[in-house]
Amino acid sequence: HEHKVRSDIKSATRYPKIVLGAMFIAFMFLLTFILPQFIEIFEQAGVALPLPTRINIALYEFILGYWPVCLVGAALIGIGAHLYLKTDNGQYQKDWLLLRMPIIGPVHQKGAMARFSNIFSISAIAGEETL
Repeated sequence: HEHKVRSDIKSATRYPKIVLGAMFIAFMFLLTFILPQFIEIFEQAGVALPLPTRINIALYEFILGYWPVCLVGAALIGIGAHLYLKTDNGQYQKDWLLLRMPIIGPVHQKGAMARFSNIFSISAIAGEETL
């Protein structure tokens, strides 16, 4: 039963993970391939750019100039997050965040309730057998 509940949670959260991954890939594609073409147009036009556009241009220039630092930084952040999530406090904060996320939270809450109900029913039946 535990395996089925975990499998159901994984399948319910698979779509949001795919969407977030696709959004990240699309953003990086736009930032690295499309934005440079527009930078030339913006410079030729000589117009004042809105703040979000200026932020994206600065981000593009930072990544272009410091891509090795960005890769090492991303790897260190990933390793640090992995090690932190192995601690009790890290696990608590991850669970706290998962339970409060808009779409994924209710799925995890229902999974926790299903596990609790299953364990409680098994312990109640085991308690009756010992009487």
